Amino acid sequence: MLDMSRTRIEKTREGSILSTVTIDQEGLCLQMVLSGGKEFIRPSNATANSLFLGFSWGERFGPPATITRTEVLRSTASAPTVTLSREASAAADMFVAVGTSYAGTSLASQGSSPSNVQFKLESDNKTVTLHADHADKDIFVVYRHALTVTEAQVLIGDAYPGQRTHAAIGRGGIIQGGYIYTDQFDASVNWANVDLDSEAIKGIANGRVGTGTGCSLIGYAHVVSAPSVGDPWLGLYVDH
Repeated sequence: MLDMSRTRIEKTREGSILSTVTIDQEGLCLQMVLSGGKEFIRPSNATANSLFLGFSWGERFGPPATITRTEVLRSTASAPTVTLSREASAAADMFVAVGTSYAGTSLASQGSSPSNVQFKLESDNKTVTLHADHADKDIFVVYRHALTVTEAQVLIGDAYPGQRTHAAIGRGGIIQGGYIYTDQFDASVNWANVDLDSEAIKGIANGRVGTGTGCSLIGYAHVVSAPSVGDPWLGLYVDH
């Protein structure tokens, strides 16, 4: 999904969608794939050396399966924990730091009893357990959670009946230039500390922006706004 109050589109084109995939929302990272000697578009899928094309555009009535949330929570005074407002989708898709922003001391996910540099997401997917050193402190958390039906309606409204346009015509819009504010990013990444001079920014699995293996955005996009409390969007400037 895109934050259209700040997204400023400067350059677009369209492309044919690969028949085996679905593009059902805006703000997905897109890559190129060849099929039968022709170019098609698909959401990025963490394929090494694949070609970045831009971000999906024109499917405004498709709610994402999960969206990003940013919170600062005060840990309890003993046996320190914080309780998230929503159920997190996965510990591997969370950023947790002691402090009020990415500038705090980041903690790594741990499945058992956490040390002072770790956190544990409990089985309820809402309770985050911390080390005793972090009692009664502000904790900055970035995570993804599933939308309720009501939340999806508030964000998107009621979808039109029948087949979606992208699926019906087999083509979709591609944003190739401008300021993009998307919620489709890896929540576990410290977006305030991405090395813009390296191959760090990639199109990873599920059409999200992240780091690691995938289509490279280096030279095509850079971070202009990292998520913060009250602003859970990743802002990118794109020039493909």
